This record gives sequence, structure tokens and C-alpha cells, in this order.
Amino acid sequence: MRRTGFRSITVHPRPGSPRLPRPASLPAALPARLASALRRLRPVLLLPLLPALLGAAPAHGPDAGGALAAARGAVSGHGAWAGDGGGSSWTFTAPADGWYGFEARGEGSGHVVTLTDADSGGVASSSRWRGGGRALIHAKAGSSHAVSVDAPAAGGFTLRWSPSAAPVRLRPAGRLADGGLDARGAPVGLRRPGDLAFGGGRLFLASGLGLTAFERDAATGGLAVVGHVDSDLSGSSLAWDGAGDRVVAHDCGAWRSFPADGGGPGELAVPGDPGGCGRLLLDAAGGLVHRIGDAALDTFALEADGSLRFEGTTPVRGLRGAAVGGPGRLYAAGDGGLLLVERDRQTGRFAGTPLDVDVEAPAWGRVPLAHDAGTGRLLAVDAGGARWLAPGRDGAPARLPAADAMRGGFEGCAFAAVRPGSTVDVFCAGAVLSSGPDGGAHVSLLPDGGAPVGAAASPDGQHVYVSTRAGELLTFERALPSAADDHGGTQATA
Repeated sequence: MRRTGFRSITVHPRPGSPRLPRPASLPAALPARLASALRRLRPVLLLPLLPALLGAAPAHGPDAGGALAAARGAVSGHGAWAGDGGGSSWTFTAPADGWYGFEARGEGSGHVVTLTDADSGGVASSSRWRGGGRALIHAKAGSSHAVSVDAPAAGGFTLRWSPSAAPVRLRPAGRLADGGLDARGAPVGLRRPGDLAFGGGRLFLASGLGLTAFERDAATGGLAVVGHVDSDLSGSSLAWDGAGDRVVAHDCGAWRSFPADGGGPGELAVPGDPGGCGRLLLDAAGGLVHRIGDAALDTFALEADGSLRFEGTTPVRGLRGAAVGGPGRLYAAGDGGLLLVERDRQTGRFAGTPLDVDVEAPAWGRVPLAHDAGTGRLLAVDAGGARWLAPGRDGAPARLPAADAMRGGFEGCAFAAVRPGSTVDVFCAGAVLSSGPDGGAHVSLLPDGGAPVGAAASPDGQHVYVSTRAGELLTFERALPSAADDHGGTQATA
């Protein structure tokens, strides 16, 4: 066999340069002698021939570096052919004014989508800001943005884009402290503020001074004191009984009733109550009140005469949180995972059914849960972060993309509240996480790092109120941001 005159050459690729795939076989259409000769050549000598032998590199979408002009769509890319840094890009031109979301998924995880303004060259949004694979922009009709995808490894991925709802936010709208002035200029006493409850168009606050009723300005969220009853309620949990037009307060087995018209407190008889401490959870549609303790939840029925009747106790080892999941249904988080608590049809007693969802016990103890009746999903916040759950369905539930957006992770999370539009606000030590139905999230920092003691949302979903250990009552506006406010979910200081 005649030897070629080529010398052996060893090539050391530059760090970070893409590795070229070695073909497993050559096209069958090549003449046999040519194919045999090519197999004897060093791979480095095939570089100029690769496009002809293997075909052109996969195009990133309809065209490599092509234009994206539709309101929604999907294009494909490939990390192995992504050039410097393993990325690829397109140009998106908005067909109409509005919000647009971009997300890349494929082989591996951690795809980063970045949108750059075509005119200024500045970064308009990045999925890194939202802690996940989704980037959001508000674009004017005809404006253009460069859309780039940083692929974590070789392999295919798909970039999808579509119109999106505006990102969720909480804006600071008010702040009351002991001795401060309310919306009408009257002084307010806030010693050891505790639990909160909405009812009858008013916000009720339990504190070391008693029960205070506030009238709320629906437009601004401002609060004005309209009633007060002296009584030490700093350790009490509140629940609004709409049928009885009253506030029910509970403190370790001691029950009291406060009429909405401002009458003095009355002792509330609860025959058969085994006693114990815990916070109250009202199931208005089911006519039930649950007491969430440390190792069990007690269920009481609301009677027509205003009394409470003890229904039974459901043991839950390491009970850390609960949420009403519909009339007569309750989700509970314990050391054994997530439970569905409901009345047994045969015995008539409440019992817990384990769901195939683990709960990572946090150091701060509580696991806030919130059920969204619109979608049937459940939000849980534990030591592993925040995640949306679909109880009863197969497969592991997906965590929120922004679970790592809060600095230092989640700490001291105590409450979660659902607002209209399937958005949930989670109140933690020093911060509030707001998550929308698309999984995107935004973090608002609480003033002075205050830890939440109580939280309540207005019935119209426009405002949420938080009492803190710093002795303050905070008001947040649940309004959608303007286009100028958004940077894909960056942190905002309250």
C-alpha cells in the first residue's frame, strides 16, 4: 500500500473552543477508494471537508441568526454548534405593544435567555434575574431586541416565546407604627401587633392593646381606626365568621367572640374542646374552623346559634402548615409529607390521606401552604424553597424557577395568601415572594428586615397587610407594574 507523505501532527485546541464531533461513518455515496483514503487521514485534516461530508451546522430556528416576527412561536438551536460561549441568537421584533416571555429548554438544565435592546445595546431582561429559564420584556410595536440563549452544554434546545401577563409585584403603600397617624390623622396604638383578619369590609388587628378595627380606602389602601376593644390579644389567632358577623379569637383553649358592631368580647362556648394552642383556619364554605397545632389539627363546626361544636382531631406528626383546599377539604404539611384531610364518608370523621409529596422541614418550623381554587394547585414553601404542587398527579412537582432569587434562601416564612389571577404572596423574614401562574417570581424586601406575625389580603385582591415583630403594620399594593418598572423580576426595596 502506498504511503502518503503527510507527517503526524498533534493539535491542542484552545481552552473553551468547541469540540468537533468525529463522524461515526462516512456517507455511503462516496466512492469506496475515496472513503478508504479519508479514513486513513488524521481528523484534523478533515476540517475543511466537514461541511461537505456532514452537511451544514444546524440552523438556529428558521435561519441561523434569523428574525422572529410573530407574537408567538418556537425555534430550535444546538449547543454543539453555538460558537463562542455555547450560545445562539435571533432578533425579535414585537408585532404589537405588550409583554412577551421567552424560555429555552432542552438537553441539560440552566439555559439562560438574555434580551438586548437593538438600539441602545443595553440588556433589557435576563432569565437570570428571575432565577429560571424565562425572561420577560415589555416591547413597543416595531421595536427590536436581540434574543440570545446561553446553552449549558452540547445538545439541542428549543426557544419558545409568546405574549405574557405582566410580572407580579408588591409595592409598599403604607406603614404604621405605634403612635403613628392613620389615614385620617388620628394616632394609632400598635403594641405587640399580632394576627390580622378581614371581614365585613374592615381589617381587624389583634395586639397587646386589644382588637382594633380599621376602615380601608379601596383606592390607596390607607387605614383609619373605626373601633377598638381593650383586651390583651397579642397571642391570639383571629378568624372572621361572616355568618355570625363577628371576629372569633382563640388563645390556647380560650375562645372569645367580638361582634362586628363593636360590642365587647363575649366568652365563646366550645363543648368538648380538648384544648391546646394553635392558629385558626376558617373554612367558610364548609362551615368549619380548624385549629392548627404542633402535632394535630382540631376541627370545629360552626353552629346556627353561634357556638362551635368539636368534630374531632386529626393527628399529624410534626404539623407545620395547612391550607383549605375547598369545602370540607384541608391540605396539611407534616414530617411525613403532605396530607389531604377530609371527612371519611363511612365514619363521618376527619382523616388524613398521605400524598406522594415530601416536605423538607425548615429550621424556622412553619411550612406555608396556599391553595389556588382557580387552578387547583397548591404552593408550598419548605427548606428546599417554593414549589407549585399538583396533588394526586404522577411525577415530581416542579419548584418555582425563582426559588433561589431571595438572598440567602427562604427564612422564617410564615404565611402565604392567594390573590385574584392565581398569584400567591409568601411572607418570610425580611422579604415577600410573589409568584404568578407562569412560575415567575418577584421579591420585595420588608423594611428593617421585619419578620411577619400576621398577614391578610383585602377581598378585592388589591392590597395586603402585614404585621411584623418590629411593631409595624405594613400596607402593600398588589398592582401590576408599568413597563418602566420591570427588569424581569429584579429585587425592589420596600
